[in-house]
Amino acid sequence: MKSHVTLIASLVLISTLMTSCSMSKSEHETGANGNNSKAAVETAQASSSTPAPTEAIDEKAAKLELEAQELAKYNAYVDLNNALTGRLQDVLNDYFEEFGYEAKPVIDKYFSATMLSLSESGEKTMQTAFAAAADKPSFGKLDAQVSLLEPLLTELLAALAEAHEYYEIKGYVDDQFAGSKTMHTRIVKAAAAYEEASGEFFSLLGEMEDERTRNSLKEYKEKGQDLNYTVMLFLLDAEGLATEMDDQGILADNILELDMAKFKAKYAVLTEDLKLLMEYAADETRVVSEGFSSYSLEGYVDAAKKVKVSGAEIIERVNKKQRVDDFDLKSSFFRELESGTPENFSKSLSELIAQYNQLQ
Repeated sequence: MKSHVTLIASLVLISTLMTSCSMSKSEHETGANGNNSKAAVETAQASSSTPAPTEAIDEKAAKLELEAQELAKYNAYVDLNNALTGRLQDVLNDYFEEFGYEAKPVIDKYFSATMLSLSESGEKTMQTAFAAAADKPSFGKLDAQVSLLEPLLTELLAALAEAHEYYEIKGYVDDQFAGSKTMHTRIVKAAAAYEEASGEFFSLLGEMEDERTRNSLKEYKEKGQDLNYTVMLFLLDAEGLATEMDDQGILADNILELDMAKFKAKYAVLTEDLKLLMEYAADETRVVSEGFSSYSLEGYVDAAKKVKVSGAEIIERVNKKQRVDDFDLKSSFFRELESGTPENFSKSLSELIAQYNQLQ
């Protein structure tokens, strides 16, 4: 329920999108080893014209199958992460902003509210990830954490679903909010258990993401794919800027306490990489040779510019010593809309990630 969950989500989501880029250009799939898997397929195809022992062919086929299984499982976990830090987080934010985090719900005299609900596709995504925990190859601790998370998440979703129906039919009118108090207790308990378990899940998935990202960057560098490299690097830089604010515990509430020296150092790197990104993206020959759609790439560059602007607005706000109005602090929606806030930057980063996913 804190903003750092959203930032963690952006980091892990970046992992999916980064690793999906090379495959999405040809197969419209996502995953960390997309480029490696594609290369393996091309190698197998190229070698098909050359006679080879049956054992060698079987070995290649087994390797490709294992890579496909690993990719599918990894993507299922990233999809789970995105569902948790996306819509589910919105539902939780909406609920707790309305009823508070204390043992008893805060109910206004003129109360009249409805709740957000999780989509059917979101629940299906979660079930797919839970089923994948038992699939090969093994992801060790990450598999165990997903299995641990399943019953906790199931309980939380059940509690939220019950509350959603209760408020949708205005059940509180019939029982004078008796149901509100009972359900609030259940939701607070379930949310606390879920948050602890999900935090470890995000951490473990983040470690896997780090390794895959390093491998992808190395591969792009070795192949001289400077545009692919810079596109990914800018995304990492943007995530690094968000992480810096998160590590400092900075939100819209305390934005003026931001350590500007640390923030500006990372912002300067982001700015320089944006210049390179714009330069490489303007090279039509490079764009084509590295497999990008000009239209999709333009959308990504535009989103990158907005991320840079969002960072600049934070610097402006702190320099002017301009606090965020109390009214805007009451809602996560208004926090995101307000320029010069970590929440607004996180929103811009999410939009950048969405554009990355459209690269073809």
